[in-house]
Amino acid sequence: MPRRTNRPYSIRALHQLTRGLLFTPADKRPQQVRRAERLHDEIDPNVNYPLEYITYRITHFRSTYDDHPLLVGQAILPDLRQMIDELSRSVDLPAEPINPAQPHDPITYLTAQQLADQWHVSTKTITRYRAIGLRWRWMPNPETGRRVVVYPSDAVDNFLAHHADLVSHAARYAYLDDATRQRIIHRATRIAHARGVTLNQVATHLAKRTHYSLDSVRKTLEAHDQQHRDNPDKIIFTNRSHPLTARQKRFVERAANFGIPTARIARHLNRTRVSIHRLINQQRATQLQRITIAYHTLPIFQRDDADTIILDTPLPQPDAPSPHTPTTMHDIPASLHPAYTAKTYTPTATQTMFVRMHYHRYRADHIRQNLHPEHPRTAQLQAIEHHLQQADHCREQIILAHMPFILTAARQHNVGSNQPLHLIDLLEIAHPILYTAVDTFDPTTRAHNFRAFFNYELQRRFARIDTRAARKREPDQTIANRILQHTQSSNITLPPHVSLA
Repeated sequence: MPRRTNRPYSIRALHQLTRGLLFTPADKRPQQVRRAERLHDEIDPNVNYPLEYITYRITHFRSTYDDHPLLVGQAILPDLRQMIDELSRSVDLPAEPINPAQPHDPITYLTAQQLADQWHVSTKTITRYRAIGLRWRWMPNPETGRRVVVYPSDAVDNFLAHHADLVSHAARYAYLDDATRQRIIHRATRIAHARGVTLNQVATHLAKRTHYSLDSVRKTLEAHDQQHRDNPDKIIFTNRSHPLTARQKRFVERAANFGIPTARIARHLNRTRVSIHRLINQQRATQLQRITIAYHTLPIFQRDDADTIILDTPLPQPDAPSPHTPTTMHDIPASLHPAYTAKTYTPTATQTMFVRMHYHRYRADHIRQNLHPEHPRTAQLQAIEHHLQQADHCREQIILAHMPFILTAARQHNVGSNQPLHLIDLLEIAHPILYTAVDTFDPTTRAHNFRAFFNYELQRRFARIDTRAARKREPDQTIANRILQHTQSSNITLPPHVSLA
């Protein structure tokens, strides 16, 4: 028996109306169900309807609404079907022998199996049709007394009037009966024994000849071999390989990471290149799904020409000179000099880089949400990886351009402090703050001034340093090496001449 749908309502007003109708007297609910069914068949998906009209057609009571809401017909239809489902389930509906629209054509009620036999499709297909316009109701079974889902004949006629091509097309790919199944198995056995062909090749050939879907024929042959797995004489495809084990999947992943060609992996595992390629894509998609993509959404991202406006413009380059020179940095190790003498961005260029970084992350997350769970497309995976790489590149450039500001802020703090710290200690504390500030800065709510935001975070952290705590003093070069190691672990590529001493 089909289950109750329990789908959410698209229109809150209709959900509230249904909740109210469930508290009306039980003797009035059958009339409300019939009115809702007639209204459902009259609704045009491309027309907007006032809420007052919908309420009056179902309740015959005129309600007034202050905001005069208009409802889209396309959204009303599924909510009406859900309303009919809940109202008919709450009361025993009597059979209605006369069709008010066609008095000479009495209404009959078909179960899902009866309708499936009439349309030559499966009951699962009938259930799918409910989501696209086939209405139903619950009625008590005369034999058991339990409520079951039935499909009135007027609902069937209304669905056929709008989806006749869909039903006729689905009838060609109907659920196979026993006679047809045995005929397909017999022909597949004869073809497989005469030629060295695979299951998919035989299924493709028989699907074209029998006009059934490839999936139905293939599953029929697979089910037959699975049923007779203990009797090798009845198995059609004896040399068919079993699904890959978890160990084999890990082997494929490692081999692909080492750059081994797909054809070589397929030959080693006795598989097709398509299956190996599909597995690699599934593994890539799984890894991408595990990544947390954090970004801020700007209004410009919703525009159709956002790619042109944001990505087609040249990438800003740091052009403002650094406030430091190698001669003014005698108080820090020489291995850190290139990091603090790099050019910096102007405020406008910094804002542009943040917008581009967040847009790349936004695009990557949007494409990831549309990935097929079982068959992710290579182009989509490449697009996600490309956007993530470009976002990381923007982040890296922002961090590199703001490293000179770390040295400036650290020196200013020591100048104004009663108990100044070693400059190299402040630099070690400041670098992680820069990385975190770039990731958390919201260009839409902080007046587009990243440097002020970063300076505030730095000074707040510097003010909490306990200068009275006794700690062992390390050499400056050791701390500098630790700064460079932390920078490299944070995926920040410093200039080539910056190296560990």
